[in-house]
Amino acid sequence: MRSPMKTASLILAALAAAPILQVHAQATPFGLREGLTRAEVEAIAGPLSPQEGTPPTFYAARVPRPHPELDVYAVVVGDSTGLCQVVGGKLIDSTGVTDIEADRVYSELKGQLSSKYGAASATETSQVRWLSISDAAIPSNLDAIALSMARQRSGAILVSLRYRFANVNRCQAPAPPPSRNPARDAL
Repeated sequence: MRSPMKTASLILAALAAAPILQVHAQATPFGLREGLTRAEVEAIAGPLSPQEGTPPTFYAARVPRPHPELDVYAVVVGDSTGLCQVVGGKLIDSTGVTDIEADRVYSELKGQLSSKYGAASATETSQVRWLSISDAAIPSNLDAIALSMARQRSGAILVSLRYRFANVNRCQAPAPPPSRNPARDAL
């Protein structure tokens, strides 16, 4: 039987190591993980509405862990790589308080991301990014996280939060053509 002091020491050692382990954990933005097939995403998020684009982009009816400030979600799912991007957004209608509301949502998300991942790797007007090629403490299965705010033609403002998984570059490539000689491919 362990002494209470030894048990407490083990718990403290585990807690001290927790932040280190967190950086190496796999990211699951909005409850979705890298590489999910379209069928797997639909089983989790409901029917997907196709949008134009290559690789295939879809609006998701829902996500397992929605953010309270975001109400529109989209996913990019490559034929051979599965899920490679997840985007959450909020479209703020054109009214007298549009800019104030958009600034509030953008600032709140930026603060939450900064507290979780540290200082942004790149900051531009109305966009901040955390990149895997920089010192950002993002999980290894992410290529980048980008938060942006942009005015639409309608006058509304879109605040969007994009998670690009590490497989994103392979996701951009079209799927290989089907084989013409099944006997040769069996080797």
